[in-house]
Amino acid sequence: MLKRDRAILINKGVGTQDEYGGYVEGNQTSKPIMCDIQPFSRALTLKKYGYDIAVTKLMFCSINEDIVEGSIIVFKGKNYIVMKIPYDRDHFEIVLNNIN
Repeated sequence: MLKRDRAILINKGVGTQDEYGGYVEGNQTSKPIMCDIQPFSRALTLKKYGYDIAVTKLMFCSINEDIVEGSIIVFKGKNYIVMKIPYDRDHFEIVLNNIN
């Protein structure tokens, strides 16, 4: 698997309640990941994985426990949300949708 692209993974920490019952945002973390990102489509996602969801990219990368559905991937100045991780055996195949 080629890993020629560099992206940034952004995860927002889980929020909590303070002693007064108010919501306190969790810490946001970011870290670089090596990956391969390719154009993809809803039709290809349905055909290959069986998900009928809007997507614009397919990302291949090593297994990374920090990447979960809802994570944000920043690639070439654009933000993408992780929609699904349909393959996670020896590497991740992740479908992304543009959120800019």
